[in-house]
This record gives sequence, structure tokens and C-alpha cells, in this order.
Amino acid sequence: MSKEEWDNDPRLTELDQGFDKILNAVERNEGLTRKEWMTYYDTCYKLCTGVDRHEAGLYNHIAADVTKHVDDLYERKLKDLREESLLREYLKIFDIYQNSCRAVSSISHILARFWLPAQRSAKKDTRDVIPLSYIIWRDHAYRKLASNLQSAVFQYIEQDRNGQTKDKSLVRDFIESVGCLGVDDPKKFYEEEFENHFIKLTKEYYSKESSGFIAANSISDYMTKAETRIKQETANCDSFYFEFKETKTKLEQALNWALIENHMEHLQSSFEAMLTADKIDDMTRFYFLLSRVTDGLGKSSKTFETHLAAVGGEIVKEQAAKTSPQQCINAAIPFIKKLMELYQKYSGLVDRCFQKNTLFKESLDRGFVTVMNLPSGKFFSIPRLLYYYLDWLLKGKGKTNDDEIMERLEDSVRLFSYFRDKDEFGEYAKRGLSKRLLAGGKGFNELAEKNLISLLKAQSGNAFTRHMQGMFTDAEGESVQRIKNKFQEFNGGSEKVDGVQLSVQVLNECYWPIGAKEKFPVPGKPEEMSNCVIAFEKFYKSESAGSKKLNWLYSHGTVSLLCKVGKLRCEVVVTPLQAAILCLFNSAEKLTTTEIMGRLWPGEERKSKLRLSKSSSSLFDIDLMEILAFAIQPLSSWDKFQVLQKDPVEPKDQIGESDTFSVKLVNHKKRKIAFPPGSAKAQIQENTVDKKNVIAQRKFEIDAAMVRVMKARNVCTWNDLQVQVVEHLKARFMPVTKMMKERLESLIERGFIERDTDDTNRLKYIA
Repeated sequence: MSKEEWDNDPRLTELDQGFDKILNAVERNEGLTRKEWMTYYDTCYKLCTGVDRHEAGLYNHIAADVTKHVDDLYERKLKDLREESLLREYLKIFDIYQNSCRAVSSISHILARFWLPAQRSAKKDTRDVIPLSYIIWRDHAYRKLASNLQSAVFQYIEQDRNGQTKDKSLVRDFIESVGCLGVDDPKKFYEEEFENHFIKLTKEYYSKESSGFIAANSISDYMTKAETRIKQETANCDSFYFEFKETKTKLEQALNWALIENHMEHLQSSFEAMLTADKIDDMTRFYFLLSRVTDGLGKSSKTFETHLAAVGGEIVKEQAAKTSPQQCINAAIPFIKKLMELYQKYSGLVDRCFQKNTLFKESLDRGFVTVMNLPSGKFFSIPRLLYYYLDWLLKGKGKTNDDEIMERLEDSVRLFSYFRDKDEFGEYAKRGLSKRLLAGGKGFNELAEKNLISLLKAQSGNAFTRHMQGMFTDAEGESVQRIKNKFQEFNGGSEKVDGVQLSVQVLNECYWPIGAKEKFPVPGKPEEMSNCVIAFEKFYKSESAGSKKLNWLYSHGTVSLLCKVGKLRCEVVVTPLQAAILCLFNSAEKLTTTEIMGRLWPGEERKSKLRLSKSSSSLFDIDLMEILAFAIQPLSSWDKFQVLQKDPVEPKDQIGESDTFSVKLVNHKKRKIAFPPGSAKAQIQENTVDKKNVIAQRKFEIDAAMVRVMKARNVCTWNDLQVQVVEHLKARFMPVTKMMKERLESLIERGFIERDTDDTNRLKYIA
């Protein structure tokens, strides 16, 4: 078929009428009947099949009709409109246009089924009817209106931001229309026609608004405003605005820049004040805002750490200001409670306000490491004070139930985890456990003690708690009961020796932190006590066939005595040494300190070299007067109750050799009083002994670590050796350079290590 014949083909005239009806159906309020639709479909089919087929002509004719229709719509309905009226009419007409073009595509479906695929396979730039209709609309309508449409939609968005309630579906429909028109590259077309302009205008709008608002309002109000704006824009983005997900990311970046990064200095400078004033809501918003910015939390997390260290430092400083050992001991419980409350407060902030952010969790840990390793005065370190708190808690003095005790134990072990020198606390913990195990009684909480050991084991490993577990095995009820039953059988079925009820715990010396000076004998002990000792030693000698020897601990354990002065009666619970002192007053109304010492240790000087027993060859120095003073002081000057009256009364915390004592009871609500085993000075001495033990153990561990490293490496520089030793030991304590140098010289002297003759910094292991 020639071009002239094609142009004059009556079937085209028929199709023109049909396409015209379809394209203007809505405007004219008329559509095609089913018969008409089938007629036009059949016409298209015949034009694309048979001898006189002309698919290309039909395709071009459709394009021409659609183009003519678009030009007509532009001229008649869109050309003279502006702003919102243009936007609404444009979207309305475009929606109708899309439906009309789908109908045209449906009638000419034969093209899409056979002819168009062949054209595409031949690499011809021929499109389906629907994409073709979009290109025609884009070139003949949208391009002419683009500037006005963009202005209208952005003005519409700004009005919505300014609080004028708008139908956001208009913006959504416009964006969808833009996406349709980008036939070849929808994303690029969308970015060029909407996204780039939208992001730029968003930055400008919020930069201007935020600068004005922050200048006229508080930081708290500004953060509330910024948070609200971000949430509004995010909601709009999710619900209405954007065709591509990348837009949300770009919008967030624009908002972050305009609302946060632009005012970072103001926000950061206010964070310290929020922490000081405990402004939970403000800190929550602060985190919400700055967590959106790259490295936005770095500075604030350091501020958090510094603030925490300063607040904790004030608590420690208050404790360090105590001027006497007794004041320190009395303040130990509230001091540790304050540290626990401090941790709970700031860990709560990390959880609630900072969403358990890693930076803030690390800052919390670093801050508490700083606080827990501060010097807490000249008398007792924080590990020692934590030991006092645990001792108070485990003795049931806090009046708490099992669940509360477990919580406090967890809090205590959490504080312990921040000590750099965990071995120091370990020594105190062993000492405390040994005292509680030996004291026993109804106040002993076995479950709580085991829970503490389990928590410490989980925190620092089995080696840390090995001695504590060994002590527990020694003091287990089954072991004690077995010895008790055998002694009762040996003693003729009775637990009493000359009317005195006796219960003895036999300990394995390798587990218990008991020094030689605590094993002092008391040759002048009362007859009742002496008879008990003789009877049990006789039993134990027969039980162990003489292979084991007993050393009695008179500063541990408990003795219950009935004190009676006139009509006043009271039962006191004291150590064996204190019991021996009180029994002396059965035969004397008044005794001086020197006289008491002379009766308990007849013939001994104040500072003596004593044997553990008659059969022992070991001698050790003991200040008997000091031991005696430590035992007497609580009996005469304990603030809760006294059983001895001291003359002169002052000073209460000092016992002189010429001081005179007499028994004196007062009316008291309690009829049973448990006295502490020693004075505050005794605690200081014990603290000094424990520290010496810690230093001695550290020397041993440094030696072992150095030998282990050198044995593995054979040759090593001094700097590398220090690094490796610290790595080996930092879980227990942080070795200092001075001590490591001393231990190196000791190992060199003992022939474990030698220096290289050419390079003294180079060390060699001697196998």
C-alpha cells in the first residue's frame, strides 16, 4: 500500500473517530459501547494483518492523534493556570490522559503483540503505546509547564511546613507523574525534576528556620522543635512524598545538616548542663539528634565520661576527708552505697537516654575505672571499703531479703570489676570470708556467701576464688558435723567439757589467710577454756594418729559468756581472747592493762618471741600489748555497749599500760550483745598486713610471668618483656615499672635470666 493510498484509507478516518472518543471520553462524558470497541479493535487488527498491512502507519497515526490531543489540552486547559490551581488541574488531566492512553493501547494491542517486539529486536527505537504516550505528554505538555509546576509543588510543601493543612496526596501524585515521565531513566528524571530541587529548598528552609529559632529560644526548646521537624518530615517521606528510597536518605542528610550540624557547637556546649541538672527528656532528644550525625556522639561521650569522673571524684573526696580510721569505717557503708547509686543512675542514663550506645557504655566504664581507682584517704583504699560493705551486707545488718542481697552483691561485684588491682580486693575478700566462716552463728548466710564467690568467679576466673572455695569446703556443715560427732563419741556422748559446750572447726592452713602472728598462744587462759583445749587436742591426736598438730586461733571464733553484776545480767559474744580477758575479772574487781597481760602471758615481755606450741621450733615476734589493746578496746569503748569501764575514760580509742578496768553493766534492751573482735586500729594493722601480702604475691606473680615469657621467647628486649608481663597480669593487677625492674634484677641474680653482653637492653633466658 502506497502512502497516498494509506492516507486516504477510510479505516483511518474510522479510527480517528474512535481515538477521539476515547481521548475525550471524560470531558464529553461519553464512552465507547462494546460494539464500537470491538469494531475499532477489529480495524486495528486488519491494518496489521493481511496483504495491505501497514503497522508502521498505524503506529505513527496513533502517535499523531495523541500528540494533537495533548497540544489541545495544553492550549485549552493548562497554559494559563498558575500555582495550586495549575497543580490540581494538571494532575487531574494527566490521570485522565493515562487512562485514555491505556484504552488506546488496548484497542491497538495487536501492535504490542507482534509488530513492536520485532521492531525492538531490530534495534529500532520504537516504544509501546503507553511509554510513547508518556514521552508525548512530557515533550508537549510537561516541558512547557515544568517551571510553574515545580514552583507550585514546592510552595505547596512549604505551606504545609508552615502549618497550613494541605492535602499531601497532591504532592504524592505529582511525584508519581514525574516518575512515569522518566521513561528511559525514571530515577535520573525524578532527581532532575524534583529531588535535587526539593533537597536544596529543604536545606534552605530549615537552615533559616533553625537559626532564627535557636537565637530566640532555649536549647531545650530548640531540640524539641528539631525532633518534631525531623519526625514530621520522616513521616511525610514514608507516607506521601517519594518514589525512590534514596530520597529518604538524602532528606535525612539535609535535615541533619540544617538542624544539627549547623548548630553542633550550641548543642555540645549544653550537654554538660543537661547532665548536671538530670534533664532526662533533654538528654533523650540530644541523643536522638546527635546520633543521626557522623561522629556526633564522640565529643558528648567524652563529656559524659568527664562529668561522671568528676561527680564520682567528689564522692571519693568526701570519703578521703575523714580524719580517723573509725570515721572511715563508719562512713564505708554509705560511701559504697553512693557509688552504687552513681552507677545505677548513669547506667540508667545510658540505657534510657542513649539507647545503650557503645560509645556511652565505654565512657561509663572508663569513668568508673577512674573513680574506683582514686585514692580514698590515708587510712583505707576503696577496695578495703568495699570489703567492709560486703562484710556488713553478708552479716545481715542491712535487713534485706535474699533477692535484695543478691542485687547488692551483683552491684558490689560490678564495682569490683572496675578495680585495676583486683588482687588487693581479693585479699580482703578472703580475709572477710574467713572471719565470717569462723564466726558462724545464726547471722551467717551460706547462700549469699556462695553467690558472692560465684559472681567473683564469673568476673575473674577460678584462680581468683580458689582459696575462698577451699575455705568453704573446710567450713561446710558436713565436715564440721563429722568432727563434732566423733568428738562427742570420744567425749562420752556429750558436747560439753566440764560444763562448757564446745564446737571446734579444724581448718586446712593452705586456704586460710591467717598469718603467724594470729596464731599466738594464750598460756594464761581460764581453766574452763584450757580444759576444752586439752580435751580436743587429746581427741584430735588419737584421730590423726599424731600426724597433725593444731594451732589455736584465739582472735577468731566466738565464746558466749554470761555477765552478771548485781541484778543486771547480759550475755556477751566475744572472741576467745576477749573471753579470757573478761574471765580474769571473776577473781579481781579491777585490773590494769599490764596486770591483764601478766596473767594471760606470765613471764613474757611486751614484745616477745613466742612459739606456736611447746613442740614447735618456730619463733616469731609478737607485740603482746598491742594484741591486748586491740582486744580490750571494743569491750571498753564500743559506742553501742560496754562491758568494761576504763579509767581514765579518755582517750577512748587508746589503751595505756597503766589504764585500769572494771566490769560495769548498764540496762540495755538487748540481752545478748555481740562485740567486734578488735578496734579501728586493729583494722589499720590488718589492712597493712593484707597490703604486704598483696605485694609479696605480686612479686611472685611477676617473677612467674617473666619466666614464662622468657621461656617462650628465649630472647626478648626489656620493653617487649614489660608489655608481655602487663598483658599476662592486667586481669589481676597492673604491674608498675619499678617493681618489674626489681623483679628482673632478682631473676638475674638467681640465674633465670641474663643480659646480652653487647646490648644490655636485650635479655636471654637461661634454661
